[in-house]
Amino acid sequence: MRNDISIAKLLQLSSLLLINFVSVPAFSQDWTLCEGPIVKHHHLGNFNLETNSRIEEYKDTNQYKFAIISCVSNNDKEYPIFVNWRTPRRTGWIPAGQKIDTPVLLVVKNDVEQLDGCLEYGNRGDFTSAPFFGTEADKKSIDLEKTNGCRAAATSRISASETTIENIILKFRSFFPSDVSRPDTTMLQIDGEVGIKKTGDNQYQSFFNYEVAPYKDSKNGVIKSITIKPAFSGPTEGLTEWFFKSNQKTANLASKGIIKFDVSEVNNPSLTYASYELYSEKNELIAAIELPVYISSPSTLKVGSK
Repeated sequence: MRNDISIAKLLQLSSLLLINFVSVPAFSQDWTLCEGPIVKHHHLGNFNLETNSRIEEYKDTNQYKFAIISCVSNNDKEYPIFVNWRTPRRTGWIPAGQKIDTPVLLVVKNDVEQLDGCLEYGNRGDFTSAPFFGTEADKKSIDLEKTNGCRAAATSRISASETTIENIILKFRSFFPSDVSRPDTTMLQIDGEVGIKKTGDNQYQSFFNYEVAPYKDSKNGVIKSITIKPAFSGPTEGLTEWFFKSNQKTANLASKGIIKFDVSEVNNPSLTYASYELYSEKNELIAAIELPVYISSPSTLKVGSK
């Protein structure tokens, strides 16, 4: 089902939802509800999740006028949970009474579709489905999920056709434990910015600035035990060689850091998203941070001479 949904209508629906939920008691001081007009509650055994999605006006760039944001909240009173929302592309842990947003998907028009995608939850690899707003490219990913199952590899999110490179800065927050067997006492919180710094007509620098700290009273998390590596696949695979020009294959997290790499020879730029994956000391995937990147459209990137 395709929906050309006006911003005014979405904001009105979001306001009504918030009004309806003001009487819900908070499970913790940091309790928040996901914003949007397509809320869905997931009561899954001992787990209690909520999902939602929204589209907002975006004024920080010249070309991209709207932002699609989806959200998962953990409504449990005590226990954190691991989630992996495949096509909106959000992977990480959620402490009790917290939420995580998907990366801001920048689009030129508010021409969106309401889709239903696979949501992995818990430590057994169980799946449910959750509605979200997506693009035509997202619909193709959902079609693959329907054909190949929820365990099929997710594809990159492409937000627009050919555009021009411009500066982009997006904030992010995520959570993950350094020891999956003790998530309560080893939970960490990472905050930062990802984005694009234009350095020429067909070139840019990708950056990932971050800070990591213990989440609340979780004092046993070991930051340096976490490794981070690029997960560039599908249309973004060509960025790997650019990344390795100035970075190692994997690196250990620090309490504060920056990862960046330069890309040039981007012909007919198209905005899409790649990710950095975070792994525990036991090599378990614990989070993924999405970042905007430009690639050549329709051909793949060509690595320049050294």
